[in-house]
Amino acid sequence: MVALAAAGCGEQGGLHIVDAEPPSETAADDWGADEDEGPADEGLPPGLDEGGLDDEGGLDDGGGDDGGNGEAGGDEGGGSEDALAVFVAPGDAWRYNSGASDSIDWTAVDFDDSAWDEGPAPLGLDFEVATELPSGPSQLRATFNVSDPSSVTGLMLRLRRDDGAIVWLNGGEVFRSNMAANGVDSELTALSRAIGFDPHHYYRAFPDPALLQAGTNVLAVSLHPHAKDDDLVLDAMLRGIDPAAPPEVMSLRVRTLGYDGKYGPKHVGAIWLEDADGFVRTLEVWGDNRREHLVAWRSASDENDVDAITGSTRKVHGTHEVEWELDDLNGTPASPGVYTIHVEYTEANSNGSADPGPEISVEFELGAGPTVVMSATSGDAEEFAELLLYAP
Repeated sequence: MVALAAAGCGEQGGLHIVDAEPPSETAADDWGADEDEGPADEGLPPGLDEGGLDDEGGLDDGGGDDGGNGEAGGDEGGGSEDALAVFVAPGDAWRYNSGASDSIDWTAVDFDDSAWDEGPAPLGLDFEVATELPSGPSQLRATFNVSDPSSVTGLMLRLRRDDGAIVWLNGGEVFRSNMAANGVDSELTALSRAIGFDPHHYYRAFPDPALLQAGTNVLAVSLHPHAKDDDLVLDAMLRGIDPAAPPEVMSLRVRTLGYDGKYGPKHVGAIWLEDADGFVRTLEVWGDNRREHLVAWRSASDENDVDAITGSTRKVHGTHEVEWELDDLNGTPASPGVYTIHVEYTEANSNGSADPGPEISVEFELGAGPTVVMSATSGDAEEFAELLLYAP
């Protein structure tokens, strides 16, 4: 656990995107029929339209003006205009090249992309997009200017992708989503299909502002489909932020990987919160009719899912993003102190002959100042990926 120095900011009045409904595909066959889990909601997360933007057509993350491509937003504190600038905004123009690439030279600032096509985001295939991409992998670049990089003490990236993506800032890798931990080959495929609301989320990351340079800068993305899925989508936001401003809520991003259980990749899972006195609240549980297999969650919560995100058994593994509004089950504001987030999932009948499924615990101190945690405190960390806890 590390205190946030140059890695995050508050999102006062910002867009909060969570897995608000079950995904669009549920488990079947050996773990029961789809109808056993109830119908899936085909809508979108609250506040999003089909393009993945909010009701006003943008991604309002609070602080600064919504500058466009290369247009700096204003600093409300009266300092440099770069400090809280929106360097890349949703809907900005990107240059793109589709197909295989022999190297990652194209991620560098000085790469000549003048022969590439150009179009506004969201870019993709089989989504409602502004620019259609061919099927297969694509390389994309968004260029922006920074006058005074020393004034930017924090950066926040918000990435929407289908299926997987790797992101670079001025040639330095800053984020992977739904991709293997290693490798940069353009023909790599995503770990899983992005289904349900997964391709509509703008996932959060905190690039190092030391990667910025005076003058021209480039945000580069390698977009990868899954081997069994042709659809694609890409949109992003990159902005300067105040690392001393705490977020209004605690958020957790985590990905389940799977372990070849009896019914895998079909699985059920839960995310919940505890403090020194025990259970605080459930944040998400998926597997409406198979909760009995979530041994640790049932023991801690007595299956209490008040105000939690609930959904059906998941057919494939994916990324989850949940938020805690810093209150208990009675709506009472949470007291400062040490809390622990638990994540559990199983691909087997864990309340019977099978062992309990993988579980991790992530400890953080509420009220200690903006904090980012990127590794589990304990548990089966190898069965999870893309962990990011962001707490005030």
